[in-house]
Amino acid sequence: MPVPLNGTPDYRREIVLSSLQPGRTYSLIASLAYRNPAGSPAPLGGYVNVGTVNVLL
Repeated sequence: MPVPLNGTPDYRREIVLSSLQPGRTYSLIASLAYRNPAGSPAPLGGYVNVGTVNVLL
């Protein structure tokens, strides 16, 4: 999901996961990539392993 740069360091995006299965464990990883103003991929990015989530429905 693209998030435009607006000059502040606080970038947030809420993502609703609607197809989770009860009794399952999921790994969450956030991946970041940068595209230049022309829309081409730039050599900047990263990721963070957020951890696991156990669904108890």
